[in-house]
Amino acid sequence: MTVTFGTASAPYLAVRALQQLSDDEAKDYPIAAPQVKESFYMDDLMTGCFDTKEGASLYKEMNDLLLRGGFQLQKWNSNNEELLSYFLTQSNKQELYGQKDNIEKNTEKFSKEIKIDDITQILGLT
Repeated sequence: MTVTFGTASAPYLAVRALQQLSDDEAKDYPIAAPQVKESFYMDDLMTGCFDTKEGASLYKEMNDLLLRGGFQLQKWNSNNEELLSYFLTQSNKQELYGQKDNIEKNTEKFSKEIKIDDITQILGLT
C-alpha cells in the first residue's frame, strides 16, 4: 500500500489501513492481529515476547499478515541473540537509524554525527 505523505489525512489513512487489515485477517492470524492494534505507533511496531519460539511465531505471522495488506516490515531487532539470528536468516541485516545493540550487556547505543559548522550556519552564528 502506498500512502502519500504531506496530505492532512495521510497519518490517519496509514493507521486506519493497519487496523482494517487486523480486523479482516484476525481469524487467520490470531497472534499478530491483536498486536497490530495494540503495538503500532504510526508505522513502528514495538512489542515483545517471553521466549524465542513465541518471538519466531510472531515474526512469521506479522510478516505474513502485513504482506496481505501490501505492507512490508523491515529492521527487526531483538536483545535475544538466538531470536536476532533467526531474524537475520529470514531477511537482510539492516542497521536501525544509527542504533547499535550490545546483546550481552542488554544495552543500546544511539549515535548521530553532527557537524557544528552546519548548525552554526543554520542559526546564523557564522
